[in-house]
Amino acid sequence: MTVSNLAAWNGTGWFAAGNPNGVVRTLATRVTTNIASSSLFAGGSFTSIGGTAATNFARYNTATNV
Repeated sequence: MTVSNLAAWNGTGWFAAGNPNGVVRTLATRVTTNIASSSLFAGGSFTSIGGTAATNFARYNTATNV
């Protein structure tokens, strides 16, 4: 799989997690026993990721793919 910018692991494979319109400087995760409710956090200099407004901070929820 080819991914530009952000990718996340869903327990079985990698998938695109969004395209920021700026620079991601840090990543963090919140992992639970149920991978479907885990989250990927991104911080940096951007105003949106994947077309969703997110000023400098975003959370990608693996359950909703948003």
